[in-house]
Amino acid sequence: MTKRHDGWILLIAQALLLFLAAGAAAQAPTAEPALEGPQTPTEARAFSDGVVLTAGVGPATRGFGGQISVWGSKGLHSVGLRSASSFDLNIFGPSSSETDIALLYGRRSGSGSTWGRIAAGPAFVESIQDGEATDCAFFICSYENVVERTVGLALQVDGVWAFSEPVGLGASLFGNLNPSSSFFGLAVSLHLGKVGR
Repeated sequence: MTKRHDGWILLIAQALLLFLAAGAAAQAPTAEPALEGPQTPTEARAFSDGVVLTAGVGPATRGFGGQISVWGSKGLHSVGLRSASSFDLNIFGPSSSETDIALLYGRRSGSGSTWGRIAAGPAFVESIQDGEATDCAFFICSYENVVERTVGLALQVDGVWAFSEPVGLGASLFGNLNPSSSFFGLAVSLHLGKVGR
């Protein structure tokens, strides 16, 4: 990996960690109302609890990418299973891709029809790079696959607008930091399920 790519990865990692820290700080002052008596769970009522399917595509490190994830949420808390990819669309030459499968924990903020989520968690990552050409016909060649597998830290930031209870649109910033081939992307996302109140 080049030094230029390392710089981009470090910058993205710092930005996402700042997002995570800001989200945690925004939710920190929850103990104070307990001194005044029983607290009404207004935070829990601000969101729809249940399962949401999220899928999106857009630009990514390799040129193109996307993510699909399933989330179970209760109040401010979300747990999700995600697969994200970054790949190029080089038809006539060597290509490469990265794909992860991640288990994420996230926190939500906002309420009703507009909300956001910041999430992170461990991931299994597979990177596929085309090696030497083995067979060529006209402009199309077959290449040996060089496969690397590792573990990494998956990250995702979602912004959601639910224009009805079961359907919402939004943007998802997704990424994976790992020792082999880190990647990131920005997707326009569709959300289906218990999206809005």
